[in-house]
Formats: sequence, C-alpha cells, structure tokens
Amino acid sequence: MSTNTNLAHTAIPFLDNIEVDLSNELEQILDREQMLWLQKSRENWIVERDRNTKYFHIKTIIRRRRNKILKLRQKNGDWIEEQGYLRDHICNYYKSLFKENITNRDYRINTNTWYPELNGAVIQQLRNFVSSEEVETAIFAMGSLKAPGEDGLPAGFYKDNWSIVGA
Repeated sequence: MSTNTNLAHTAIPFLDNIEVDLSNELEQILDREQMLWLQKSRENWIVERDRNTKYFHIKTIIRRRRNKILKLRQKNGDWIEEQGYLRDHICNYYKSLFKENITNRDYRINTNTWYPELNGAVIQQLRNFVSSEEVETAIFAMGSLKAPGEDGLPAGFYKDNWSIVGA
C-alpha cells in the first residue's frame, strides 16, 4: 500500500509539469487561431477597401437579417412576435433590470466612511515613477490582440518587437 502511495506522490509533479506544458501549448494554438481568423476577416476589407461595392451592401443586408430579433419568449412561456410588443417587452425588461431600489438618497454622506485614508507609504508609492519592468510586465500580461493603443497597434506588436520598442 505504501509503495502505491509513494508512486502516486512522485507522479504528481510529473503530471503537473505535463499539464502546464499542455496548457501553454493550447494557449499558443488558440492565439494562432485567433490571429488566423482576424486575418481572414480583414482580407476582403484590404482587397476592397472602402469601396461602395455590391459585396459590402450584401454583407450589410445579411448581417442585419441575422441580427434582427423576430420573436422572444415571455416568462410564462408564450412567444411574442409582433414588433410593437417585442419593443415594449425589451424596454420593460431593461427598465426592470436597471431599476434602482433606493428611492431616498442622502447626498451628504461622509465619504471617509466609504474611502479609507491612504497612509504615507501608499501615497509615496503612487508618486513613484513607473519602472520599465512594470511596463514590460503589463504589456506581456495583455492579450496579443486585445486593447489596441492610441496608435491602433495591439499589444502583440509590442511583444514581438520588444527588443526595439522596449526602451
């Protein structure tokens, strides 16, 4: 019994390492797939650009048809198909979803009870300059195709060219 237990405990780090490696490989494959689909979606745009072509008109019509809500089911199970009732049903749903339950507000609330005071160490840390290591850590933590900057370049550009743009 003890040999089986020892064997199980020694195999766990090995399996953990395999799991980490497979997870990293999966992440890389998913990033590549995302890049492939992004490139394919932009292919027609690059070829046709902003031309007022039949292709883009048909694409817009198809997208509108696909995105149109034709019917919805109410809580009681009945279907709503008439456009006026659909519009009212959707409006009422979001009104009730975002309805505020607090009707009486006291705007003279002491904010010190909500926001703790910062001590000197935290204030000094906020005053410090951001280090290049902190910037690098933040860039490499971002998804490669997420959150393009003001220049329109995604984080993947900076990751791939960090040796040039890092400084």
